[in-house]
Parts: sequence; structure tokens; C-alpha cells
Amino acid sequence: MSGSTNFLRDTRRDILRAVREQSMDRTRAMDEYVEALVGVESLKAQAERAAAKADELRRAARDAGNSAAELRSAERIVHEQWKGISAPDPAVEAPSDSADGPDANAAEPSDGVEQYHPEQDSRQSEAEQ
Repeated sequence: MSGSTNFLRDTRRDILRAVREQSMDRTRAMDEYVEALVGVESLKAQAERAAAKADELRRAARDAGNSAAELRSAERIVHEQWKGISAPDPAVEAPSDSADGPDANAAEPSDGVEQYHPEQDSRQSEAEQ
């Protein structure tokens, strides 16, 4: 009878182990998904802050005496140069766990920052001239 008891005990352990592993797979998948979502939101917030800063600096450049045509030319050059640059593959580049990196504050959302649209600003600048 002890042989059947061992068999039942081993079977129960195997079943419980399989159920736990299945649960762990689901948990791991959810953890990875949440991590990706947090990364996306972090990058969105960082992009919003960068766009607001670019808008602020564009106005400063305009106030410093740069013409709307000069600003548009700079924008065109940047956009043309940027077309040739492809984004790095995140699978190749491992994220840094360091809190001192360039994204150290990236998880903080912007407060009501509007998106920068250079074409709108340049139309306004042309109307002012």
C-alpha cells in the first residue's frame, strides 16, 4: 500500500508544480507587459518635455533676432538629417538600471504641455513680418 501512497503523493506534487509554473509564466508575462507600458509612458512624458523645451528655445531664438526663414531652414535640416538615422533596436541595447542616466526623471508626467508644431509657429512668424 505504501507504493500507491508514494505514487499519489508524487502525482499531487507534479500537478501542483505544473500549476505553479503555469501561474509563474502568466505572472512573468504580465510583469513584462507592465514594464513595457511604463517605458512607453515614460518616453511619452520625456518627449512632451523635450517638445516644450524646443518650443521655448525656438521662441528665444526668434526673440534673439533669427528670422522665421532661418528657423524653418534649421528645422528642415534637422528633419532631413534625422531621416537618415534609424532608431536603435531595444532588443540589442539593454536598458540601464542606473537612476543617474539621462532618463532618471523620465517617469514624471508633464503638466499640460502642448505638442510643438513648427509649421504653426512658422506661419505665425510669417504673419508677424
